[in-house]
Amino acid sequence: MSRSGCGLRRHARRFAKVANEAAQSSFRAYWPDKSAVVLSGYGRLIKEKAHRSQWLDALALFHGLRSTETGRMEMSTEVVQQVMAACAKARKWQMALQLFEQLPSWKVVPNTVTYNTISNALLKAGHWQASLALLHEAFRSHFAPTVVTFNSAIAACHRGSQWPLAVSLLQRLLEKQLRPTAITCTGVMGACAKGTQWLEAISILAKMIRQVDEYPMPDLTAYNAAISACSQSVDAWEFALALAASLPLQPDVFTLSACLTACQRSTQWILALQKLRHFQRMAIEPDQVAYGSAIASCAEGPGWPYALHLADAMIQAKFNTNNIVCSVYISTAMRR
Repeated sequence: MSRSGCGLRRHARRFAKVANEAAQSSFRAYWPDKSAVVLSGYGRLIKEKAHRSQWLDALALFHGLRSTETGRMEMSTEVVQQVMAACAKARKWQMALQLFEQLPSWKVVPNTVTYNTISNALLKAGHWQASLALLHEAFRSHFAPTVVTFNSAIAACHRGSQWPLAVSLLQRLLEKQLRPTAITCTGVMGACAKGTQWLEAISILAKMIRQVDEYPMPDLTAYNAAISACSQSVDAWEFALALAASLPLQPDVFTLSACLTACQRSTQWILALQKLRHFQRMAIEPDQVAYGSAIASCAEGPGWPYALHLADAMIQAKFNTNNIVCSVYISTAMRR
């Protein structure tokens, strides 16, 4: 186990200790007579609390169930999953991880849903390495991973810029005769974009368009992911703009941002202004990212007055200014 993984687990144990004490105290306060809650009622109440994202109440009932002899003997995977899901939904990944690691001591066997729950909880907390490690463990287990499992692993790859592994996971999913979803393909293309592997992203988009028996039809998010992947490379910026121009769907602000990023990478400030006006005519206003890319495109060279104008427009639109906007004002002041 890596040093970072050990630290993650120590942090989870400290959090879980406090949470467990609070949950046990809560259970004693609300249900002083444990016999008032029959065994079947625990599962129902835990599910109800989990559905309402009341993770501490769900944990309290879970401790109540474990305090009964019958409950200890009949602890089910489903009950633990409900509590884990409640903790994960409330972004209490530490508690979810601690519950997961205690499964062997309760003689509860994890299944695909269990692994999906804990890996997603870790991923949402930004711990993509730990999420990927758990999913790797799931792939080695005896049960078959689902598309959701693959999606979680690919999302972790996207977060960690692990594009070769993301592509490999997509191939493995297909080998298992599972059908990828739009989320699957978009996740892989996103990982490719971070790794500046625009050809891989375009290849996946092409398969989505042509191989309809194996791949889902691309939605706007998939097209935007491919455009974004191309926009990150100085060798593919024209391809990004061409793909956006031939888009069979109504574009959105993410399409605009990707196009402006392509213009920024290629220092095409005139083209950036044209794209910005074109999208505004379609009632698509730039967001902070789009403004930043457009300003950066114009800031260098003869387009600096337009950069200043865009910076003013960005401020008037009440977007938070960033380093790009500040640098525009500084460079403009130096030129005057």
